[in-house]
Amino acid sequence: MDQALSYVKKMVVEEDNVSLTKSVTDLEMEEVVFHLGANKAQGSDSFSALFFQSSWKEGSKEVCGMVHEFFEGRSGLKELNATNIVLIPKIVKLEGVHHFRPIGLCNVAYKLIAKILTNRLMELMENIISCNQRVFMVGRMIQDNIILTHEAFHYLKNKKTGGK
Repeated sequence: MDQALSYVKKMVVEEDNVSLTKSVTDLEMEEVVFHLGANKAQGSDSFSALFFQSSWKEGSKEVCGMVHEFFEGRSGLKELNATNIVLIPKIVKLEGVHHFRPIGLCNVAYKLIAKILTNRLMELMENIISCNQRVFMVGRMIQDNIILTHEAFHYLKNKKTGGK
């Protein structure tokens, strides 16, 4: 594996690692809490983001403490990873399991930590994702590649023989 990885250009430098793993500020957590979907389905903790938003003044100390414990490696992942799987019907007349769509209902603590990590990663995406890759970047869509490929084939199909 080390030999194979030696041919891969290192995209995340030590400075990037430091920014990803730096301590989370209380302000950073508050911003994330208030950007979570307030009325999304409750997870295994039986709370919605609206609960945390409406009681932020009273409960922020405990929430921030829990997030700090996670980033400092002092809390277990088992509780955070607890997720309820719910089957949502795709159609009215249900005849089999394939007519359901499973969704995971994560607890708010998990969503909070995931959003903090996502926000930090977004700052590095331009350095990590190639300019030719069309997904995972704001303003880029995979459909762009389909259109470019279609245009290339259209050009080649209509190209006159000979010449340039």
